[in-house]
Amino acid sequence: MPPAADGIRQLLNVGLIRRSIALKTVIETDSRAFLHSYLTREQLLSFQIPIAMPDGMIDAPAGVGGIVARPVDESDVPPGVLHLGQLKGRVLPVAAAKFLDSLITSLSARYGRDMDQ
Repeated sequence: MPPAADGIRQLLNVGLIRRSIALKTVIETDSRAFLHSYLTREQLLSFQIPIAMPDGMIDAPAGVGGIVARPVDESDVPPGVLHLGQLKGRVLPVAAAKFLDSLITSLSARYGRDMDQ
């Protein structure tokens, strides 16, 4: 499971409370690399937001690298929202502005249908 302070964990906890379900937490970590490695070696479930998954994993029915991703039904766990923010009227340094543009372009290419600018 992600750590208690992570947004995904908070959404999962809401879903668990709604359904009166208790999960047995085997490992709690914020290391994506460790989690990915552990998932390939053990038979267990983990939870991750799509943005943190390798490209194509969500759309690959047979999985990627031995891991299969399936969405959690929104009636069970509420959807999360990712915000990119900038102070109103603030001019970003060139490097930061280019990085922000790169993030927006990348997220639009991957999640265009779900983005609201």
